[in-house]
Amino acid sequence: MYLKPIESIPINWNRPRLKYLVPLEELIKLLHFYKKGNCKLSENVIKRYTKATINEADSIFAKDILDFCLLLYEYNSGFYVITKNSKKALSKRLNVSYNDGIEFNFFLKIFKDEKILKEESRFIQTEEKTLEVIFLTKEISETFDIEIQSSI
Repeated sequence: MYLKPIESIPINWNRPRLKYLVPLEELIKLLHFYKKGNCKLSENVIKRYTKATINEADSIFAKDILDFCLLLYEYNSGFYVITKNSKKALSKRLNVSYNDGIEFNFFLKIFKDEKILKEESRFIQTEEKTLEVIFLTKEISETFDIEIQSSI
């Protein structure tokens, strides 16, 4: 039986950092300008922008969870092997998701403190997905003996 390298599993191996996909820092600045009265946008525009940002991050973390579950499932099937290149690719992918999860949790705490959105359930759902991604990255890193380095 021929074993394939794990990087041949069809997941997103080169996902960009969340900060390049979702404008979190810009949203924080906008919220601070709005609270100070320096922003001429209405509260509804701010709410829609915040919801859209959180929804986009939520979908990215949902894809991460799907990728990691597929990775674990396929690896446990016994048809895949870990090579040096596999460890490098997996280390890069795990570090991106782990650091994005930590950063996004920090931003969620800021969003909650600003109290722009009253919909706490959306925050809680996104926070749960973020924590699930963090948990899965740690589980996978322990399974494959890969060190996760926090960039924060």
